[in-house]
Amino acid sequence: GALAACGGGGALLLSVEAATLFGVVLMAELMLGLPIAIAIFPAAVALSLAISVLIVTAVSRCLGARAPGTFPFFGSSHLAWHVRGHFAESGLAAWTRLLHGSALGSAALRALGATVGPGALVDTNATGEPHLVSIGAGAVLNGESELQAHSIEARRLKLVPTTVQPASTLGGHAYVMAGAVVEPHGILAPGAILMKGESLPGGAVWRGVPAVPDYGSAGGGGL
Repeated sequence: GALAACGGGGALLLSVEAATLFGVVLMAELMLGLPIAIAIFPAAVALSLAISVLIVTAVSRCLGARAPGTFPFFGSSHLAWHVRGHFAESGLAAWTRLLHGSALGSAALRALGATVGPGALVDTNATGEPHLVSIGAGAVLNGESELQAHSIEARRLKLVPTTVQPASTLGGHAYVMAGAVVEPHGILAPGAILMKGESLPGGAVWRGVPAVPDYGSAGGGGL
């Protein structure tokens, strides 16, 4: 029942977003006419997104951001992690897609607890655990790349910080698993998976599943 309620929370947040957007546009059309309603549509989208971020942030703070550690399944920490994930992913994914690669998208991630350095280009939703993710200045996360800060092992939840350091690059659909680090100027090729706890050396290019050094590329082995 508790886990079903988590999914209901995400659906509720989507309903709030839709109601906000529809209400603002409808009122504008009734009071000011259709051209004005169309003109203010972007502002209505921004308002709806802002409300979503505020709700998710409030829920996260009420539940408490879980520090790195290992937690038993179905305990309070596991439930809080599950609720945070449903609110953040179900409630925000649709809107944040509109902001991928923009300063507003980075600002939304920061509001959810992520560390995002200046000049970073984040063209993806990035993570379900934003408070455990660090994206360095000038880093580039291409479309559908992802940073994971959790793993499930022997029915226990493990939360571990995951880091993409300054000026590094994740190709499209690249995946960085819990506790891994991409060092400065490192490149994780499209579709590659950097395994748990591994470090991709600065200036190196890694490819494949699991990711391994590409010695055919300049600096492929980090040597």
